[in-house]
Amino acid sequence: MCTEPPAYEVELESAPEMATKRARVAILSSFDNIGGAGRAAYRLFNALRESDRADVDMYVAQPWESENTKLWPSKAGYSLIEKAVEKYYVGKNRTSISNTMFSVTAKGTAAPQIDWTDYDVINLHWVDKFFSYKDFQHLAVSGVPIVWTMHDMRAFTGGCHYSFDCTRYRNDCAPCSQLRFDPLYIAHTQLNRRLRIFSTVELVGVTPSGWLAQLARDSRFFADRQVRVIYNSLDLERFSPLDQTRARRQLGLTEECFVMLFAAHDGSEKRKGFALLLEALEECRSDPCFRSFCDAGKILILTLGVPDPRLVDAGLPVQNLGFIKEVDQMVAAYSAADVFVLPSLYDNLPNTMLESLACGTPVLSFDVGGMSEILSQGCGYLVPAYSVSELGATLLRLIKEPAVLPAAAQLCRGIAAKDFAPHKQADAYADLFAQVRR
Repeated sequence: MCTEPPAYEVELESAPEMATKRARVAILSSFDNIGGAGRAAYRLFNALRESDRADVDMYVAQPWESENTKLWPSKAGYSLIEKAVEKYYVGKNRTSISNTMFSVTAKGTAAPQIDWTDYDVINLHWVDKFFSYKDFQHLAVSGVPIVWTMHDMRAFTGGCHYSFDCTRYRNDCAPCSQLRFDPLYIAHTQLNRRLRIFSTVELVGVTPSGWLAQLARDSRFFADRQVRVIYNSLDLERFSPLDQTRARRQLGLTEECFVMLFAAHDGSEKRKGFALLLEALEECRSDPCFRSFCDAGKILILTLGVPDPRLVDAGLPVQNLGFIKEVDQMVAAYSAADVFVLPSLYDNLPNTMLESLACGTPVLSFDVGGMSEILSQGCGYLVPAYSVSELGATLLRLIKEPAVLPAAAQLCRGIAAKDFAPHKQADAYADLFAQVRR
């Protein structure tokens, strides 16, 4: 069921010093400006810097934009046993439910020598793979309030980043539905250890979608804590519509064809819904009009990232652009497309959807996760969850009746500017930091 977009509501303390003195904030993230969570964290970092409403540092384990961020000086590392557990006990032991990441947190050997009391607030983001239990403990004993921005479910589960239909994170993550056998009760152990570490910590959760916020509120970890919704942002000056003909020429694409764009870091990840998209395209191929368009070179499937090889094997017209770092190339890809297809089975609020809308390209998605909150405003097309037939039928309708696209396209940019402007995100976070600061 579609929900109304969440408002940026933060209850502020009335003390005048809260409004005049800027909070000193440390943002912690495994990455900056790479990967969905890393990009989102880095965009927040820049939004706060530009707003001048907080003094902010960003610590990252693997810096991509090292001139602005600080290297995370952790001495943590996976022992041979922990590496074996992650590779074999978890990696070779997954059930068919999911192949999305399942993280094992390292014990760690020493916490970084950072005096967190120099900060008023610590803003955690996606810190798996580089954050050890020693690091968490070092944060917990500092007494500094924590705002934990969640980009998936990992903060409140025993290891999985998306639980799918499993709700055991509401209790004790036992037994784990994503492991075929679990005699060590690893998910249960990891969740309980995290609960113990943060049991006395002042902590507020933030999610970029109402969907993820509700899952967090239902969890054991956040059961007695506040969880706020603050949308991610992006640079609306850089991500802006480019003339479609110019965009296609820039990418070397045929100008007179219907282009559908699909993007995934790894197209073989089940959660990304490629299997259902492929089924929908196969249903489209049973339509004579679709086949004739394909034969005439009037349909193109444009992909970003690593597409599933089954797409090429299916004999469909595909062109892969690979991984693109340059924003102007990303803008060209979104602008060249008639529609961005986002068939995720479970997702928070993907950056790709925000980027597509900012470039004026409507999005086609299942009515799930954070996509429902945005696309229900008319800037795209929602089809019933996991319905291959509806996904295929909607694609066919858009191909045969492209005149329906401009109505949605006209709304895209306005909704992006209304919901995903950096200044709006910065203000919401600055208000929240002012409330929770020491």
